[in-house]
Amino acid sequence: MDKELRELFFLTHKESLEFYKEVFGEEKGQTIINSISKIYVRRDKPEVNPTVLDKLIKEEQLNLKEKLNRNTLSNNVHDDHVG
Repeated sequence: MDKELRELFFLTHKESLEFYKEVFGEEKGQTIINSISKIYVRRDKPEVNPTVLDKLIKEEQLNLKEKLNRNTLSNNVHDDHVG
């Protein structure tokens, strides 16, 4: 079972839909490919470069600071009412 799952995983991460033919045979595989091709939208791999990474890092740092500030304010309000 593990061998089959591993093989299916590798086949599904191939670039093309041809793995359906390898798994289900030529005729059934082609039928599946034809059906999937009607709804399958290929996703372009996003460009990742230092500029994009820097932007993402800055956005996440800002999100983290905002979240930490909200939590700190929330704790301060709670402490004011408890003490």
